[in-house]
Amino acid sequence: MKAPRVRSLALGSIAILLCIGMFVVIRGRKMNPEGGSSLSLYVGFAEPLEEADPRSIRYRSEFNFLRMLYSPLIGYEASGALKSELAEDFYWKDNQAHFHIRKNAKTSLGEPVTFDDVAASFSRLGVQQGGTHGSLLDFMCEADQATSHCLKLEKVSDTHFYIQFNGRSEFLFRLLSSMDYVIIPKRALDPKTGRIIDHTNTTGPYFLDKVSRNPNQILSANKSHWLWNNSMPEEVEVIYNHAEKERLTPLDVVFQKLLDGKIDLIPTYAFIP
Repeated sequence: MKAPRVRSLALGSIAILLCIGMFVVIRGRKMNPEGGSSLSLYVGFAEPLEEADPRSIRYRSEFNFLRMLYSPLIGYEASGALKSELAEDFYWKDNQAHFHIRKNAKTSLGEPVTFDDVAASFSRLGVQQGGTHGSLLDFMCEADQATSHCLKLEKVSDTHFYIQFNGRSEFLFRLLSSMDYVIIPKRALDPKTGRIIDHTNTTGPYFLDKVSRNPNQILSANKSHWLWNNSMPEEVEVIYNHAEKERLTPLDVVFQKLLDGKIDLIPTYAFIP
């Protein structure tokens, strides 16, 4: 049996992939003159990527895909401490949770991320009565009155806003680090339903490219994102993980392709039972 090949990869690229946590198989890598790279990734999805939504996450694969496209206000350090993401500063002032959006934060279309995007992202969760990991409304409303009207977002400037609460809650900032509360550009949302209608307009390090090669998808880098650097891939090909034979599970397919030398490396564990 032919032993699977493992190609050498830039440590920076591997670090980015492992931080994202996506279940991937790297099929190939091509450096460009400016130092970026192209990667082909093998990912398992049960539903079309276009239907993935942070307010209703069903699979880990959806989480990983969406994490590449959208950024939260707050995140976590490897140590477990909270850190800045879209919000370069966040703090309590009396019963107000204040946030300052990075002044250099831009969408994949090159537009500034502003309070309007935050308000649209949070309001759509109010319409649905929260998301996968909890609801802001639980901190603001009586149990029988939890509606989007309870969401007290107050604008100070385009990049500074606060949320008014009845009292401080240390859990709040941790809640806002969850995938449900990523910030989605207002223009990418249906104004009536809050549904995402445009994955090409994002706040994360990547966006869904319009020139995708079906049934696979192409993600292109948002080079205006504050995390972008030349060690990251400029283009990512997301390849659907469909079993080729009815008797095989997606995991069987992955390892068989590894043994056949069709893929080179499985750098994470997320699909392992």
